[in-house]
Amino acid sequence: MVEFRQGWVSMAPAVKELERAILAGRFRHGGNPVLRWNFENIQLHVDQAGNRSFHKGKSGNKIDGAVAAAMAVARCAAGEGQYTTDAPWFEDDMWTA
Repeated sequence: MVEFRQGWVSMAPAVKELERAILAGRFRHGGNPVLRWNFENIQLHVDQAGNRSFHKGKSGNKIDGAVAAAMAVARCAAGEGQYTTDAPWFEDDMWTA
């Protein structure tokens, strides 16, 4: 587990990294209809410095999957090397054939 706060300081770089992944064609979600719906519900807020953050706006519709995707892409982009299939936690009956 790694703490990932949802304020401007952590989410703005995460949103930026997700945008890079999408534009580069590296973000794939298999056409998941719930994730697609979450992305459709996003209201993008931009602060004075140009940082972007996700909000659900007045609609109240869910954006949780999109926020989680941004957080996951940011963690992957950090490239700390501890999140690979070679890690000991991956050796679990759930993952073996």
